[in-house]
Amino acid sequence: MTEAAAPHDAKTVIVSPAGSEGDLLGHPGELIDGRYLVREIRGGQGKTGMGVVYIVEDGGKLFAMKTFQSRFATNLSFIERFIREARTWMLIGFHPNVVGAFKLDIFRAIPCLFMEYVPSNAHGYHSLGDYLREGPMPEDRVLCYAVQFCEGMIHALGAVPGLVHRDIKPDNLLITPEGVLKISDFGLVRCKAFQDDGLEAGLEPEGGVAGRNLTRAGTVFGTPPYMSPEQFRGASSVTFHADMYAFGCCLFEMLTGVPPFQVRARSTAEHVRAYRERHTEYPAPPLQDWLPGAHPGLNEVIQRCLAKQPGDRWESYEALQAALRSIWADVNGGALPQCPGAPPPAPKTVAGQLRSIALLDGYTRAVRLKNLREHHAQSPYAFHLALASYFHVNHDAHEEERQLLKAHEARAEECGYEAVRRLAELYLDSERFVLAETILEGYLSYSPGGLDSVLEPYVRLKCHQHDFETAHRLLDAYQTGTRGQLLKAMVYNHAGEKEPMCLYLRQLVEELLDRIEEKLAQVETGQAAGWAQKSDRYTLEAVLLSLRPEAEIGRLRSAQHTVWPDLLGYPDFSQDMAWLSEALGRLGENDLAAGAETQARLKEYAEFLDYPRRLQKHLERDEYWFWMQQGMNGSGHD
Repeated sequence: MTEAAAPHDAKTVIVSPAGSEGDLLGHPGELIDGRYLVREIRGGQGKTGMGVVYIVEDGGKLFAMKTFQSRFATNLSFIERFIREARTWMLIGFHPNVVGAFKLDIFRAIPCLFMEYVPSNAHGYHSLGDYLREGPMPEDRVLCYAVQFCEGMIHALGAVPGLVHRDIKPDNLLITPEGVLKISDFGLVRCKAFQDDGLEAGLEPEGGVAGRNLTRAGTVFGTPPYMSPEQFRGASSVTFHADMYAFGCCLFEMLTGVPPFQVRARSTAEHVRAYRERHTEYPAPPLQDWLPGAHPGLNEVIQRCLAKQPGDRWESYEALQAALRSIWADVNGGALPQCPGAPPPAPKTVAGQLRSIALLDGYTRAVRLKNLREHHAQSPYAFHLALASYFHVNHDAHEEERQLLKAHEARAEECGYEAVRRLAELYLDSERFVLAETILEGYLSYSPGGLDSVLEPYVRLKCHQHDFETAHRLLDAYQTGTRGQLLKAMVYNHAGEKEPMCLYLRQLVEELLDRIEEKLAQVETGQAAGWAQKSDRYTLEAVLLSLRPEAEIGRLRSAQHTVWPDLLGYPDFSQDMAWLSEALGRLGENDLAAGAETQARLKEYAEFLDYPRRLQKHLERDEYWFWMQQGMNGSGHD
């Protein structure tokens, strides 16, 4: 198996000193995550409200990496808005008229969305809003952009049924130097999928509003000059007709140079109230009042887009697009030229999107944990370790490894053994022994007293290296109890010394049976006994009848029974059964001296106790239960 480059101890995510730039993941010329070269930073503290966009280069290709300033990473409502935006972009997929989202990653507990980089033209123009600052546009150009907008929305609605953008405006319609319109900024999107998974809850106001052309003002969501009447009444219940209204406003502005409604106000609240009145009560101005020579069909298109009742607008973007194409044909005597297309995404790109959706699921669970969220800046280590745990119980070894590596990079000097231990075990399980040695020896070089914390993978490594003397010496010095005996047996097994191994295992089986009998003696009639699952009491009875027929089985039959996780305060048999299954299973595989019949019986008992799965399930049960509960209740410990 080919091994990847070994992790190193240098911190590759560069964080600037505290101050106005203290939230940045990296500065121009620096690397983020040891890979992404920062070319430019747009926004940030003191420049934009909450977001920041890094223009980064990876493998010679530029991406716009969108995230939020880390000081807002404790605001659950804002984070869930970002999650909603990222997931929408992933679900939409790729289309020439939608800004593409390639993947999502998490750096120092902050999620970052890697989007298609749309360069500015020679004049620095980047969006429809930039072009409109020069004034109105030619009719042909407007029709071309309008048809492209419809193409993008038709694709988006097909990919994500029920999608509503809720913030269509000139600044969110990007224009490439080649003249391709691309819909961007799905930060306020809503759709049925997010209602189903709990991400469609209303966002809380964020306090004061710094300007008037904002996405949010008080409890209004959208940009007032482009908002439909129903969006002022309640943004959570709007349909795609609200986006159609907003685009009607953009269409009017492209042809005239100004939005259909304009107000003057002294405060943000007054500004919002004035626009609400205009949009809900005033009729849309006729296009001919501003542009007498315009094609009459354009006025019909705009008036229908700007109808006060959603049901009076175009029934679909396909119908709106057909009307626009008809106007083009009437004016130009032919079909509208096709928008430049885009090659289909590579399978690797699509796979990256799918993996990012899985990563978003884990991030959503982790960020809902108040303690992790509120301490993300001080302890990104704990955050990435928690994500690794989530992916472990979901059997996603690839993402588990990535998050463990991120935790390892983010560790403080005095901590980090858990990430090291889990990485080493993962490498050993996949037979990447060089990586296991690198991570363990690296940890011990900066934490020479930490061997006890990583003893099990270190002993496994020594067995692979055939250094059995060191393995035994370490176990004699550090490890006692049941786990130590199993490790001792493992070392003898790797060394080919079957008899000492089986001796240890026989002793362990007897000790475990003694322990179970001691617990049985504590169980009084009517008292509760604890189990991993409901059937375990019958499983243990059957095993004891064969291995310890003198045991007081009747005590189990007269007891009350409680199942994990509600075991606190009760005699708990689940741990002993887990160790017993492992010891019996290994004996059944190796104890040739016991004879074929006895060995077969040992195997039978072990399988009855669910060997080899039971011990692993027992060791991971708290972790599994926690993340499954977190997935079910959705709100975590907030």
